[in-house]
Amino acid sequence: MNVSKWNVALLNVSKHGIVGNCPACGSVDTDYEYFKFKSGRGTLDVWCISCKTRISTDCMNIPDNPKTIYDTTDYNWDDVDDILHCGTREEIDAIKCPECDGELEYTYIPEIRYMEISCKGSCGTNIRCHKVYTVPNFYKLKNVGVTSNDLDYETIAN
Repeated sequence: MNVSKWNVALLNVSKHGIVGNCPACGSVDTDYEYFKFKSGRGTLDVWCISCKTRISTDCMNIPDNPKTIYDTTDYNWDDVDDILHCGTREEIDAIKCPECDGELEYTYIPEIRYMEISCKGSCGTNIRCHKVYTVPNFYKLKNVGVTSNDLDYETIAN
C-alpha cells in the first residue's frame, strides 16, 4: 500500500469531506467515517469498496459530520486507548481501568511497535497491541522529554 497516496485521501476527507479515487486501484467507489470519543478526538477510517483497501488514523479532533459515529457508551477501553495515544499529561495521569477503576500500567516498545496495558486492580485485565503505528503520547511524555504543548493532536498517519 502506498501510504503517502492514502495520506492524500485522508487529507481530502478532513479538508473537503471527499475521498476521491482509491489510491490503490483508482476506483471511485470509496467511503469514509469518523468515530468520535468523549474527548472530542477520534479516528478517521477511509476505504475502497472495490479493492477492500483501508487506512485509519487517530488522534484527530473530529468534526460534527453526518458520517460521524459517536461513542455514547460509558468509559471503556477505547477511551483508554485514546487517552494513552492522544491525551495530555493530565488525562494520562488520571487514567483508570474502565472495568474495576484500578490503576493501569502501560508499556510501549518502539523497536517492535508493541504496546501492553495491564490493570493492577481487581480485574487483572491485560491487553496486548501489536503493530502500533503511532507513538503513544504517554511514551513521548515519559521517554522523550516533551511537554504537553509539544504533542501532535492532529496526526494524519505515519
